Amino acid sequence: MKIFLIGFMGSGKSTLAKKLANRINYSFLDLDEEIERIEKRSVAEIFEKEGES
Repeated sequence: MKIFLIGFMGSGKSTLAKKLANRINYSFLDLDEEIERIEKRSVAEIFEKEGES
């Protein structure tokens, strides 16, 4: 089973996801962290240079 949480920035998705993953013994993946790892720059930098769309 895969669980996806969506919502506005700062709404608590990551906080809830970490707690839920821990409780049900699932791994947790933060997509922003994955993008930053792959792109080797922050999401803020990407938005600044390329926009949010």
